[in-house]
Amino acid sequence: MENEALVTIIVPVYNHEAYIEQALDSILMQKVNFPYIVYIGEDKSTDGSRDVLKAIQSKYPPNFKFLYRDVNLGMKNFFDMYEKIQTRYYIVLEGDDYWCDKYKLQTQVDFLETHPEYTLVTHNVNVVDDVGNMQDIAYPSVGEGGYTIKDFREDRFPGHTSAKLFRHEFYQRPKKYMNRFPEMIHYPGDQIDAFLVASHDKTYCMAAKMSCYRYVTDKGSSYSATYVPSEKKMRDKMQFVMSNLTYARENNCGDEVIKVCEQLYVCYTVKYRKVLGLTRTQMLGECLSVKHRMSSYGYTIWRSVKYVGRKIGIKLGIYRRQKRI
Repeated sequence: MENEALVTIIVPVYNHEAYIEQALDSILMQKVNFPYIVYIGEDKSTDGSRDVLKAIQSKYPPNFKFLYRDVNLGMKNFFDMYEKIQTRYYIVLEGDDYWCDKYKLQTQVDFLETHPEYTLVTHNVNVVDDVGNMQDIAYPSVGEGGYTIKDFREDRFPGHTSAKLFRHEFYQRPKKYMNRFPEMIHYPGDQIDAFLVASHDKTYCMAAKMSCYRYVTDKGSSYSATYVPSEKKMRDKMQFVMSNLTYARENNCGDEVIKVCEQLYVCYTVKYRKVLGLTRTQMLGECLSVKHRMSSYGYTIWRSVKYVGRKIGIKLGIYRRQKRI
């Protein structure tokens, strides 16, 4: 079966007791004309996820492979399943999300089969709460069309994790990135993937909403509920920005990609100066170290003006405060 399958579906499970059956059922309901294989990696949850999976395991066909970890592996749970991929395409569906269109997988595979120039095809998503109610929250996706490094710069994503169908060979990019920057192992993988596809690959985003992202805002089981101190977030973001700039320079990603990386480097160096413990002189030295100085300074000023203008606009009622992930 593994050798015949066209798509590998990776399902990481950690404290998804209330959601995992819906996630697996949304895979099972897919109407496809090709074989696929599913790896479900239960990562030693502290809730009843493992008991739920063992109770329902017989419900699923042999191409659903259940992996029960003896210890909590964290990100290594993902990487172990990635290394098992032998198919042409792969996709990740986390255990608390689900697909809501039975033709989702077929639609995406058909696109990549007929458009060999694309590495990734994705789509928009619904944002739902813990019981599946639609939320008035905008997921920062690009909508329909291509995905560029400028989209990445403006914190737009090429779809949510549950939406992205990749060609197998793409996996070598994040693998190379993580080998080069092992300190980024706990940084959100969707942001790393977004940078890499924007730097190297051609992506197509479909307008249809074919999956549901479960956004849980209390301290529950969803990854989106994980609390991270704001100062740590800032330091992690700066490490990401620095890693991307180094990667772009070392891998000849092109002048436009390097320029965007330098713009972000200058912007966040200025923004997080105090958290990073930089004096004004040190900050200025970092800002002078980039090649595209004028565009980097201009971008930093523009971001600052935009932020202040939007705050004033919201206060005056000119802009509507849109909830955003």
